[in-house]
Amino acid sequence: MTTVRSCEIIQFSSIAGLSKKDRKKIARAAGTSRASHAELEQEPERLARDQEELSTTCKNSRLRQARDEAWNGARRTTSYWRARMDWQSELRCAQEWGLADSGSFPPAADENRFLFVDTWREAVVKQLLTPAPNAAAVAWKRAQLAGRGFSHLPTKAERIERVISEDLAFLAAHPTRRSNSETMARRREFNDATRQTESGDEFAAVVTTLPEADQQEIRTMVREILQERDQ
Repeated sequence: MTTVRSCEIIQFSSIAGLSKKDRKKIARAAGTSRASHAELEQEPERLARDQEELSTTCKNSRLRQARDEAWNGARRTTSYWRARMDWQSELRCAQEWGLADSGSFPPAADENRFLFVDTWREAVVKQLLTPAPNAAAVAWKRAQLAGRGFSHLPTKAERIERVISEDLAFLAAHPTRRSNSETMARRREFNDATRQTESGDEFAAVVTTLPEADQQEIRTMVREILQERDQ
């Protein structure tokens, strides 16, 4: 671990020895340009804010995960009863025609198809009432609500609409990642900071505030530039 960290420090400190042209090339590739001393002094506050946001995001993710487990259970139950209902219908038809190995199963005609239909519809309602863990689950609920078969379900539209509203409120209050507008705002903020740097040391300091994926990309570029120099 120490060796890896040492390599990273060496690679970032190597930026100080790069030409201004090379630093601009790296900045453009990372979606940046160049941080004033004032901006750099604000980095501890920014990092603390990011840590707090990360902690909140993790909590939200765990809350959604709990919902996801309940949702998947309801979804699988609905799927099972739908498949069971369809199987009874197909098996009965196959047995009437003596198809394949249908005769090896108990007579489907002895089973009450309407019981399967009612059980499946109840499962659909239970899934509709299960808290949605994400936007896709909300979309499914809306599709069921707008579908022709909804009128046959043992529930009221007003009840499902209320549940969907509660789902949307929960998802809005518990985001698991920054919105695109927030991400773009942070990128503009970083660009403004890096645009004012002059030395490689300042540039390297600003680079360390980037997400790990961007830092890794810059490490690769620095390594390639240094290799080209040695050739």
